Amino acid sequence: MKKISIMMLLATAIFAAACSKKNDNGVDPPANKGTSISVQSSSNFTIAIDTLYIAVFKGTTIDQINSDKSPDSHKTYKIGPLPKGQTSAALTIDPQFKSCIVLYKNYNSILKQYLVSQVMSLGDGTNTNPYVLKTGEAKTIVLDDKTKTKFIY
Repeated sequence: MKKISIMMLLATAIFAAACSKKNDNGVDPPANKGTSISVQSSSNFTIAIDTLYIAVFKGTTIDQINSDKSPDSHKTYKIGPLPKGQTSAALTIDPQFKSCIVLYKNYNSILKQYLVSQVMSLGDGTNTNPYVLKTGEAKTIVLDDKTKTKFIY
């Protein structure tokens, strides 16, 4: 049951990103202040990321995230493609959000379809399910050959 709830929440977050309010330049307006997050795909990360997403939540555990169904409990940022060796633009996350999950979409040439996966832990062992944010932190999440991911759908 929890697995289905997590997948439904993530699917909702991705859909919400596509429907998020944008300013005239097509970009989410910046938050007041908070944590700065960017994602780097190192040259040895073997997965080509077509679209990178960062979903942020008010809760800091999977149980808290799943139990909070209010519309303002989460927000998803659609970052775009992330080539190997590149770092995404830094996002400034509103301090009301206490954790994040990194998702990406990539094309699977064998299945001939796009797949969505979640980053579960980083190469250094840091748990990213979810990654708990520290207010004022400037964090670069590095994806490398030791990063563990999980297929969502």
